[in-house]
Amino acid sequence: MATNYNNDKIVSYSGDINTAPDKYTTLTGTFSSVGKNVTGVGTLFTSEIGGGLSMVGQPTIVAGGYLFNGVDEVREILDVITDTNLVLKNAFTSDVLAGTAVKFVQESRVKQMSFVVTSGTAVVDGVTLVLAESSGFGDTAANNIYTLNPIIINSVGGTVHLTKMTAN
Repeated sequence: MATNYNNDKIVSYSGDINTAPDKYTTLTGTFSSVGKNVTGVGTLFTSEIGGGLSMVGQPTIVAGGYLFNGVDEVREILDVITDTNLVLKNAFTSDVLAGTAVKFVQESRVKQMSFVVTSGTAVVDGVTLVLAESSGFGDTAANNIYTLNPIIINSVGGTVHLTKMTAN
């Protein structure tokens, strides 16, 4: 069966730091991390993200999702153990301090995305782009079998428009 693509999803970023191709969602509670281990306070990881213990007491695997530290890094969630504990696939560069808002990025179906800066400047995946400059991620529709991992867009100094191509 052929994959159908939808290329008309346009999202604007202006005056904030967020994630793309999908913007983060702030969940209940706060978190901290030490290495790959994340501890939540007042969090609802099992109901808001998924996971928990299986019938035989073994952790279940979460099918996708990422945590955003709110500044400059996104890390894939490997497993949700309880409402207040989860494990990341890779640790943040620096441990996240207690009291950090839980910013969750869902696993995306986006195969390609392109950006254009429509005012000021912006930093897209660590690269500074100026007015009218553009950048793209992903492969051609015929070759791209993977979805895109989240990246960070810092649009504090400008406005960025993102066009997403998703697999239906």
